[in-house]
Amino acid sequence: MERSNRMSNKALVVIDIQNDITKHYRDIIDRLNAAIEWAAESGMEIVYIQHNNLSAGTRTFKPGTKGAELAPELMIVSDHVFVKTKANALTSEAFSEFIRSKDIREFYITGADATGCVKSTCFNMAKAGYAVHVISDCVTSYDLKKLPEMLAYYRDKGCEVKNLSSYTGHEISIREIGQDKYYEQAVTCVKDTVLPAQIKLYKSCGGDFDKIYGEAMNGNGYFGKVIKSGHVYELGYEKCTCPKVQSGQVTDPDQCNCSRQSILYILSCLEPGSKFEVEILETIMRGAEHCRFQITKY
Repeated sequence: MERSNRMSNKALVVIDIQNDITKHYRDIIDRLNAAIEWAAESGMEIVYIQHNNLSAGTRTFKPGTKGAELAPELMIVSDHVFVKTKANALTSEAFSEFIRSKDIREFYITGADATGCVKSTCFNMAKAGYAVHVISDCVTSYDLKKLPEMLAYYRDKGCEVKNLSSYTGHEISIREIGQDKYYEQAVTCVKDTVLPAQIKLYKSCGGDFDKIYGEAMNGNGYFGKVIKSGHVYELGYEKCTCPKVQSGQVTDPDQCNCSRQSILYILSCLEPGSKFEVEILETIMRGAEHCRFQITKY
């Protein structure tokens, strides 16, 4: 494979995807492998960090055990496997020497645990002056509820946080879930709560979408914008409002299509005779600071 000069001083780092890591790694493994494939095709160095637990009285990640081995589903495309015994990957002398020898100054971080080794590695890399990118839908944790908090923490420490598609330049669909399933979830979620409130708002604005998105839809966690009067609008959420994401039941960013379907459902109820399209611009689940959708009315 011909290496890209612009990527030769960059590395994708896969942290602690081992048999003893949280079972939630299976939620991201397909997307993580897609990230590895993208990075390899781009000419980046691909690095695997492997944790060894030397603490007495512990049973996981023990050197030489099956639990310490890299997960069998993980795509291995290089022999750059470095062992660490502490949370921060930079404490591995072999890894640090590799960085120096290759003059690597920029890192794309994936793996687990978001609250532990990923957190420590990102903090220390940013502190050392490296450019750090966290691929938000390629990290996971024992405690999925803490993922949004950790993504905010990475940003606060100077890391860039984006989803994989933002880096590759195209949408990577790992699991296709039928639109009908999302639609059913969406309707169940909003029909007795959000929909009545939106109907009331629609009536109070006289059915004027410019007024709804230009004025009324600002505040209480929402923000709106008129892109093209009478035709194109933007709807945003300051926080992820999906109950399944908030409870930690779902970590797959594809779930954001449920929100897209809920918006379509509400719009179809407001104006059954009009045609609408809703596009996902960015979401918190995909590494953004807010959730933003573009609405086109025909």
